Amino acid sequence: MSRTKIIFATVLVLTLSSATGKAQPSLVPISGLGGGHLNWLLFNSKNELIVATKENSVILSQDNGKIWKNINNGLASLPIERLAVDSRDWLYAVADSGKLFRSTNDGLSWQLLETTPGKSPICALLVTSTHVILIADTTAGLSRSTNDGATWTSLTAALGTTHINALAEAKSGSILCGTRDKGVMKSINGGSTWKSASAGISRQDIQ
Repeated sequence: MSRTKIIFATVLVLTLSSATGKAQPSLVPISGLGGGHLNWLLFNSKNELIVATKENSVILSQDNGKIWKNINNGLASLPIERLAVDSRDWLYAVADSGKLFRSTNDGLSWQLLETTPGKSPICALLVTSTHVILIADTTAGLSRSTNDGATWTSLTAALGTTHINALAEAKSGSILCGTRDKGVMKSINGGSTWKSASAGISRQDIQ
């Protein structure tokens, strides 16, 4: 039996059908990547497409994927496994080594955030609409920074597990956490306290 999964990020572009009122997937191929494996993709507020690949690390397109440029300056650890962007267009990148990097200039340069807790690779990353950074790894569990990564506070005891698969922010501002052993957990106060949000879900391992 396949595990129950919650999709925290979607790469399909959906178009609405006025006839049926239902969302129908419309897939448009992206050229110029030259093949390879995509680890992560996102759009910033300028509608620029930013992609992390195993082969080229982080690349950016300003014309819907026709032309790409590398934005790897300062990324001392490659490849990049996860990306996030906040409302200021500050970029965050998690390397497969577990290191966390930040760029405040659209990827022209990157800075290693050396104060991150834990010694194991980061398995989940979220930057909220209020610029709060949440990271999870398998040793330190869940940690939060409210000052752009300068210092961190552990949220693991409040969450009750170090087995974290995914993080997401709802439109309401609530934080959702998919875990391996507690299902979906929800926080309405930035991660300080958590409640189960697994009603109707039979499995505990949420991807």
